[in-house]
Amino acid sequence: MISVRQRAGLWVTVAIAAVAVCALFLSRGAPLQTDLLALLPPTERDRAAEQAVDALNEAMGKRVVFLVSHSDESTAGVAAAHFADALKHSGAFERVVGRMPPLDPELPIAFYGPHRFGLLTDADRDTLVAGDFDAGKAALQRLISPMGAGFATPVAEDPFGFFARWLSSRPTGAGTLSLIEGFLMTRDSEHNHVLVLADLDGSAFDSDVQSRALEGLQVARKALRDSFPEARVLRTGTVFYAAAARSDAEHDVNRIALGSILGISILFFLMFRSLRALLLGLFTVSIGIAMAMSAILLSQGQLHL
Repeated sequence: MISVRQRAGLWVTVAIAAVAVCALFLSRGAPLQTDLLALLPPTERDRAAEQAVDALNEAMGKRVVFLVSHSDESTAGVAAAHFADALKHSGAFERVVGRMPPLDPELPIAFYGPHRFGLLTDADRDTLVAGDFDAGKAALQRLISPMGAGFATPVAEDPFGFFARWLSSRPTGAGTLSLIEGFLMTRDSEHNHVLVLADLDGSAFDSDVQSRALEGLQVARKALRDSFPEARVLRTGTVFYAAAARSDAEHDVNRIALGSILGISILFFLMFRSLRALLLGLFTVSIGIAMAMSAILLSQGQLHL
């Protein structure tokens, strides 16, 4: 039978191990996870699909969207350019796009080109399935008119024009946005809104990235307000929601922790009227927290805030 001394020694050994595990993880940086999506299970069974979804989530998570608004159309464009320059000089963003670069007609060809053998319009697919496709006639027509009516795909890589017709069938509308003097702009009854895009230089759930983004936005807003007092900025992006959620969570955690410690301290002091008993109670709670943290860190590698 295990004696009291042996049980105490075992408890001390486990407690020291739990504290050591926590110290080891915390020495490498607080392993806090603030991404709410990390709590969700995988949605795809295909590994390639999962990687594609993760890449899309990362790209969308780094994107920040601004609308610079002004009652005058020309002033709205100038104000948006000024705001974009201020964001660039803040150093908080990896890339900022205010004025759209000239459209490169070769970009869709270069982007979709490696996958051209699997891209067909519904009409071409139906023709091939029905067996009505005349390869000789299609190739001759392609040679006579290599430019075609749509995208100028290389004849050697697209001898029958399948890829060119597929590209031409893609929707090209930009919704309510119009390209005016290099800016993507939309209007309502009172204001002209100019789109400004920015990409973060890290994860939207990183506290340092959040701090830089919020500080950079504050600096850019001040610069815009000084030069264009009537202009206003609307913004959205994962980083702003993540920063707000992190701030609220940290506030709640600190408040709950402080309340719990005060409650435990008062109960122990009222029950035992002894400072020694109070310290032993707080020590026991601390060991319990260390054991819980070590169990989660060993099994999951991180703590979700």
